[in-house]
Amino acid sequence: ENVQVRYLVNRETTAPASTPSKPFQIRFSSLSPYAAAELMELSEAQDDRFTKAYDVAKGALQDAGIFPRPNTPEDERRLVELNEFETGYPGLTVNILYDIVEAFYAKVQKSSKWEPSTPKFKDEKVRAAIWQRVVGVDTNNPTSWNILRARINRLVRTDIFDNATASSLPFKEMLHPGQTTLIDLS
Repeated sequence: ENVQVRYLVNRETTAPASTPSKPFQIRFSSLSPYAAAELMELSEAQDDRFTKAYDVAKGALQDAGIFPRPNTPEDERRLVELNEFETGYPGLTVNILYDIVEAFYAKVQKSSKWEPSTPKFKDEKVRAAIWQRVVGVDTNNPTSWNILRARINRLVRTDIFDNATASSLPFKEMLHPGQTTLIDLS
């Protein structure tokens, strides 16, 4: 039988040991921001804050030269064709989004002490540009921002998003005639 099992990275599979199985990760950038918000079960107020953080994160990726990369026509083309109802923003990881939400939380706490964990955000010029983006957004309510921090941190802690120890699902490989692929989410 041509059966294989794919299971989430850092989880156990319930498949018998004799069944070929491989872990997979989910790229956060493959999720539409609307799907990500649904996944986190955000209230309307939290969803509003999520949208603000997501928009600032897109600018932060530009500030850091992550996406679009400077002088890369392919990235510019992808940016023009991007449909956020179908997919997320290229290069955006759950950890980057968490960094941005942390910056917003620092702002609403009236603190300028924001220490990003994303290596490219640690550059002083990039960090200052991102902070300016955050400060330029009209927002308040530390409680709501703290809840959003917790929801995104829950995604970070699952360690299934953007995990370099596993690949994404290889859809083309999974769709060969005679091949059965089971996705084990247990």
